[in-house]
Amino acid sequence: MALTGLQPLDLAFSFDTTGSMCSVINEVRSNIAEMLQRLTTDIPDLSVALIAHGDYGDRYETEIRDFGTSTADLVRFAKTVKDTYGRDEPECYELVLQQARTRLSWRPHSSRALVLVGDAFPHGVGSARNKYKIDWKAETELLHQLGVTVYCVQCGSSRNSQSFMDHVAKVTGGLRLPLAEFRGVRDFLMAIAYREGGTDVLRDGYEREVRARDGAALPGDVSAMLGLVRRSSAATVATSDAAGSTKTTATTTTSRTKTAAARLPKAAEATKSAAASSGRVLKKPAASKSAAKTPRARAARSVRVRRETCLDRHLPAALAALTWSP
Repeated sequence: MALTGLQPLDLAFSFDTTGSMCSVINEVRSNIAEMLQRLTTDIPDLSVALIAHGDYGDRYETEIRDFGTSTADLVRFAKTVKDTYGRDEPECYELVLQQARTRLSWRPHSSRALVLVGDAFPHGVGSARNKYKIDWKAETELLHQLGVTVYCVQCGSSRNSQSFMDHVAKVTGGLRLPLAEFRGVRDFLMAIAYREGGTDVLRDGYEREVRARDGAALPGDVSAMLGLVRRSSAATVATSDAAGSTKTTATTTTSRTKTAAARLPKAAEATKSAAASSGRVLKKPAASKSAAKTPRARAARSVRVRRETCLDRHLPAALAALTWSP
């Protein structure tokens, strides 16, 4: 089901092609054509890029197909790109983060997401193997400043990989999603794409489809991932600022609807201006505590609560229908 009224979506997938990732990469190759055909049909104005990477000293460090590459060429690339070996436990994720920022042609005013699929972690900036002396934490922050949300699909259980991916996801507002069985990688990638697709309709619809398809045989990691993707869209995340104080940030919409939501203050100002010119009063004086206890006050509060509930239910869909304009 294709939707309209959303801003363009730039979605990049990056795959670690070193030896330990062989099963996952083969699963992606088997499903890439169907995945891209479906995503480009369902998500309006979607542009996809692919990054394959090994490590320094491999047959290649990175191979990239930029946004704007045809679906046929993306499929051909995914199916034919060579596997690599990896020279040490870390791989060149720091280079991937940098090149995702500098070599991909992110469109102006687009919603932007990068999906990292791998089982390792980057070289430290002081490592002798870090060929270009890239600071992966600095690159993560620069991606965040560019407006790129990074999702990390962690294959395996390396603690170093988990720490790296947790940091990247937290800084950029993404998620770390643990993949236990390589067969589930297709569902992971599709669920992330639909989450970034802009509305709960696609995300929740895909979850229902997967649960109905597999039933009791649904792998545990896929079930957990679907739940996390759904819950994270309405989660409240506690963070600490530089001074050590705690703040709460509500993450109730995807980045595409966040852009639409950002336009609401301007709409509110326009409403205030129109009200002033017509003589209407928007702000009422607060009721006293004693008045709030009267039956009339309680009835008014009940109506207000019902209205707020209605807004909570219908506002996300209304926001998703807004047409973005620069």
